[in-house]
Amino acid sequence: FEMIMAKKYGCQITMIMPEHDRLDFLKILDDKNMSPLDKMTRLFEVLSSTRVQDAKASVESDRINIMNIIESMPGSYTGFNVQVNELVRGWAIGIMKDEVDVRRKLITSGD
Repeated sequence: FEMIMAKKYGCQITMIMPEHDRLDFLKILDDKNMSPLDKMTRLFEVLSSTRVQDAKASVESDRINIMNIIESMPGSYTGFNVQVNELVRGWAIGIMKDEVDVRRKLITSGD
């Protein structure tokens, strides 16, 4: 919810992932048993599966209030989920681009 509100008001959004999770995320790129198309399809399936309707909150009244706000937004849950998916996909593409740059530097440096 906070990501969408930050986007709405033009705030910069930074997503951070622990290094071990980033490496797990990138493992799919090295999977020799999948074609490049299958790899990308699988990644984007995962990155398109947001369902805010299933979200939990530590305080139930917060969850209810947030869900009421989302329901009143244009597109309701579907529109919200699409916006979250777009942000997450953009972030994931950034991680993949960074990894390509790292690997390119390793190859050109001979390491």
